Amino acid sequence: MCESYYFTHWDPAMEKEEVYWNTVGVPDRARSKKLAMNPAQFQELQKKRKDKVERLSWQSLARYGQGGVILSLTQSGEGGEPLLVVIPRETLEDVHLLTLQAVDVSDSGQVTWQVEKDESLGKLEADTRYHFSMALEGTARVTALSYYDREGYRRKILQISGEDGRLVVQEK
Repeated sequence: MCESYYFTHWDPAMEKEEVYWNTVGVPDRARSKKLAMNPAQFQELQKKRKDKVERLSWQSLARYGQGGVILSLTQSGEGGEPLLVVIPRETLEDVHLLTLQAVDVSDSGQVTWQVEKDESLGKLEADTRYHFSMALEGTARVTALSYYDREGYRRKILQISGEDGRLVVQEK
């Protein structure tokens, strides 16, 4: 759904440019309303709209404006291994990339993790983009990121949901 989509179409029979509007976000005249707007008015509208554009730094829009660390996934090349993208909003101290193995699951579904691999990353600087290899093997083995920020110790566990396959981030 689109709030307001404008486009132009050259009508060769009338030898003039027509302006159309719709809320579907595609230049389809059959699904649009023809406006009584000339090309000069259309250009003025474009100028006004461009002045309202807000430029955002690149980051996952799902995480924009949330938390002290932005986490997302990418991959190294076509068909390559999954990479964890970490962008700290503040300097992080004593950072560790962990591979955790599930050793027990309680009746209530609470998982007890054991550290299988611990890679010390040291300090991560604010507003810097970092890429790390990660384990996405299912629900028994996961990747975690542990660190200290100004509020204390944090551990974020990243795993694939067994329910729908999406990436889930839990803070423990």
